[in-house]
Amino acid sequence: MIIVCWILFGLMGAISFLALARIQPNQESQTLAVGLVVAALIYIGFGIGGGGSQLWIAIEVAGLGVYSLLALLGLRYSKWWLMLGWMAHPLWDIGLHMAKGGATFTPEWYPIACVSFDLLIATYIAGMQLKIFNLRNLIMNLEVKSQKLLKILLIVSIISTGIHFTDNYLFIKQYPQPDWITAPSIYQSWLILTAVGIIGYWLYKYQKFWLAYGCLLVYSLTGLSSLGHYLYGTVSQFSAKMHLFIWTDGLTGLAILGFTFWSALILKPWRRELSAVDMT
Repeated sequence: MIIVCWILFGLMGAISFLALARIQPNQESQTLAVGLVVAALIYIGFGIGGGGSQLWIAIEVAGLGVYSLLALLGLRYSKWWLMLGWMAHPLWDIGLHMAKGGATFTPEWYPIACVSFDLLIATYIAGMQLKIFNLRNLIMNLEVKSQKLLKILLIVSIISTGIHFTDNYLFIKQYPQPDWITAPSIYQSWLILTAVGIIGYWLYKYQKFWLAYGCLLVYSLTGLSSLGHYLYGTVSQFSAKMHLFIWTDGLTGLAILGFTFWSALILKPWRRELSAVDMT
């Protein structure tokens, strides 16, 4: 189950990255190329920070050279080179960092999340090159249905956080967490943050977009903050149930956060709000 959570985390990260790349479509290739280089740089950081041998650091640097070359070819000639780079990166993740050697300094979850991240980016590039995705029509349809999408995400998040916060309240001594968290603070914070999320949805429904975005950003912390448990204990200290609750919270929080940035930076429905003000 925990592996499924890592895969989903990688997919949500890829969706967020693609949303970022679409903010300026004319520079999408540059963003995808930089992302490929950064993906290789991260393993160098793991190697240095995790005490990897000089041989492994050299291997990571060589990988950086290969993926930087593919990124450059993708910018200069064709996006197919970028697709090849992202498609090949899972081999780097699995072949070198899930077995002994690279696994000694790489966090256990990262290669699995990175594989799903890489494959979704590669699929997106291939789809755009083959003109499978009509992105303009897709965005227009999503704009019409964005309110319904937000409602679904909010309901799922409220259910997920409600279950996790209740479990944390009932079994507070079993959860690794800071001492200042008390049983009353758990349900009080859930009630307050959930109210903020509902207000955010109401503001979005009535087209008060920037106020809605502020509330939704605050509410996303309800789920994202659950991942903070891992700062206070090792993975083995958490039961399978705890992992499930924490990661469903984290993913729903990330979904709310992703929706907020997607709506504000890509859909931009707030432009209608500004137009209405100008007309008056």
